[in-house]
Amino acid sequence: MEGTAMPEDRLCYDIENKIGRSPAKPDGQGGSPLPHGNEDRRHQAMARYLAGDRIEDICRELGCAKSWLYKWRARYQANDPAWARERARRPRSNPRQTPDRIEEAIVHLCQVWGPQGSGRTSAATIWQVLKEQAIDPLPSRRTISRILQRHTKEANRNTSLA
Repeated sequence: MEGTAMPEDRLCYDIENKIGRSPAKPDGQGGSPLPHGNEDRRHQAMARYLAGDRIEDICRELGCAKSWLYKWRARYQANDPAWARERARRPRSNPRQTPDRIEEAIVHLCQVWGPQGSGRTSAATIWQVLKEQAIDPLPSRRTISRILQRHTKEANRNTSLA
């Protein structure tokens, strides 16, 4: 398989986001990663792009993927110094998450019903009480069980710290 090696000009890597530092030059010369931080690297790439350098050359020399450069080109704004900052990848919201008021009601029922009877309150019992109270949306028994497990772990963690 002699002809399967990738040409040097196509060796671009997008590992900045995976390891938090710039990669070493792909051709093995220089040996050490570029000393620039991530924001400096973005500024350098955009300055070269705006100066008219070819995208392939920028990517090869900075050790980045074309998609990385296109992403930062789209975010570039000359009048905003914060354009090069990394953005959070976490979703802003989770529409399927159990509402706080329902989670609090489940924890409250567990605390109220727990001391009575034979110990731990079951998810089925709490589900039945929530159904009788016409709670909407009514979480599944499995969701109630997960909430109780999470609450138990948090309670155990808080008592071990004290």
